[in-house]
Amino acid sequence: MYPIPFPLFIERISDIVPIETAIDSMRVVCSGIRTLSDITSRYKEDFLYLTDDSSILNVEWNRTLPRLVAIIVREETPRFPIGASWERHCVLLSTDFSLQVTQDALQDILDSYQDWYATCLEMILAEAPLPDILDHAASVLANPIAFFDSAGVLVHMVGAFSQNPEGTLWAEVLESGFAPTEAVFPDEQSRIMRETREGARLITGVFRKDPRYHFITVPVQVDGKSSGAFGMLDINAPFTDGQRALALEIGGITALALRNKASLSLVENEENYCILRLLQNLPVDNRALHQYLSEKHWNASEAWHLFYFPLHDPDCAQAQVSAYIYRIGHIMPRAELLHYENAVLAVCRKEDFDLDAPTALERLRQALDRMSLRVIASGCFRSLNELSVSYAQCRLMHQYSGTGSDAILRFEDAFQNILFGIFREKNDIRGFCHPTVLHLWESGNEKNRVLVHDLKYYLLNGRSIADTARYLSLHRNTFIYRLQKLEGILKMSLSDVSETTLLHLLLSCIICESIGKETLFSENV
Repeated sequence: MYPIPFPLFIERISDIVPIETAIDSMRVVCSGIRTLSDITSRYKEDFLYLTDDSSILNVEWNRTLPRLVAIIVREETPRFPIGASWERHCVLLSTDFSLQVTQDALQDILDSYQDWYATCLEMILAEAPLPDILDHAASVLANPIAFFDSAGVLVHMVGAFSQNPEGTLWAEVLESGFAPTEAVFPDEQSRIMRETREGARLITGVFRKDPRYHFITVPVQVDGKSSGAFGMLDINAPFTDGQRALALEIGGITALALRNKASLSLVENEENYCILRLLQNLPVDNRALHQYLSEKHWNASEAWHLFYFPLHDPDCAQAQVSAYIYRIGHIMPRAELLHYENAVLAVCRKEDFDLDAPTALERLRQALDRMSLRVIASGCFRSLNELSVSYAQCRLMHQYSGTGSDAILRFEDAFQNILFGIFREKNDIRGFCHPTVLHLWESGNEKNRVLVHDLKYYLLNGRSIADTARYLSLHRNTFIYRLQKLEGILKMSLSDVSETTLLHLLLSCIICESIGKETLFSENV
């Protein structure tokens, strides 16, 4: 037998007969119905005892009496007031039905609930998909309900709306597929998180940005770890004690389904043998790699990026990792996704996710904002055998790029940050500069800084006077004058120096122009 929460039982009874009750405990349950008689010597704690003799109220309730009593009162029956000792134990049923008919009606309610619960358990034992279990479990609720994973991803929604949800928190959930945390004021979100950590089984409140409706949150925990939560809004009907009790029951059913490994769509892709070996720069058999590419409908001549999503917590729970993978998969559905060394990695073809496409980038930014993550994109590579190099690029960017404000970092944009970060570990970065170039830059004279700027682009343009003048939008003679001035200050002919000197001068110009830029000299992550 599966006990019915008493607040729900009372609600179902009230659909049949008018009731009066003072029993309001959410923890009270009922497992069966019996009639109360003088010959009953042992009462079951979780049974409801039915009688049409209201004189029992003249006796002070004590532990030798039933815990739960339902008394049929008819119009002609003398009414006895409910004494203080009976307030949490007595229900008055105002009906002209006979004792037997009333008992049968109450038993039907209990049987219906037990059939519903038994079906839930049968589906769990059969390892039915979690959405199917939730569809059945939530079919008894008056309001739609949504199940979110531990990262706030909408896993499944059950129920219909009696009115248009536009303008409510439901609209945000349906549009974004995430829990509406952005619509919650920080202190309200803190309260929800605090109560969840403290083990609250059911949390209620009002979103102040949407005060028309109340909400219910039911945290779901498996073996002491958060596995998600249910959310419900009283958009169809006000919440009742019975509906709250049902929400708790559904939370328990879901936890049981997860504990028994019901198939859940939120499962991390199996880590691919080829990708793992390539990340570690280990050899992969050409036939195995060809087979892998064929299964993905990729070919060897395509261009790829590696996207590196570093995780905040080195001990991130598997459910949380799977949630991140699930959400990233919505943005990059054709990428190969896996969890590797405290990061989520996405190996993705350039044609499947173009870093230069504004729409794709905006979707990625929105997802990163919701997950409070950032992503590091490697340079473009044209052979999967180069994957380990791309992974090394991402690791270097993560180490040296600093916290910054941009959630999307590219290797091409961060190359200087990485180089300067490595320099900084070894010495004062100015120590890598050519002393004369550094002196020009730090003189505070704007004309001297212009000379450093011109020198950089002269070297970048292969020491071509014509190309450099064109790039700087200068008359050829003006640039020649500046070049001669530079050579005089440096005491060298720039047309006849070694490659080592050219590299040193170019690096010096880049370092000087970067001095003072906080994004390039932020603390290492």
